[in-house]
Amino acid sequence: MRNLGQPAVLALIKAIDGYDPGRGTAFSPFALPSIVGALKRHYPHVGCAVRPPRELQELALRVSPASGELGASTASLPTAARVAAHAHVSVADVLGARAAYASLYSESRDRPRNRAITATAAR
Repeated sequence: MRNLGQPAVLALIKAIDGYDPGRGTAFSPFALPSIVGALKRHYPHVGCAVRPPRELQELALRVSPASGELGASTASLPTAARVAAHAHVSVADVLGARAAYASLYSESRDRPRNRAITATAAR
């Protein structure tokens, strides 16, 4: 993971510049929300397994609800063609959006694997 110190230090410097000791408040309650906010804004950029292009991320946000709506009505994962027709995009766009969404989250290698899924995949 990339260094989170740089955005925290930049937020600290901005807090120092914006702090007014004449207001009678302590510095730490003034600076802490700025630093935490900077880290929260920075974390999504470094927390992804792979950073897909912005267009694919936005497409994934459009395709995911369509998949959920169609899946709720059939109680199964809808095909890419059905999602594409519902979202008014191409099948390739749906597949790309699904891959982009999956790349945002990585699983820990230390996490035990589900044996039922592993056995099914091996067949």
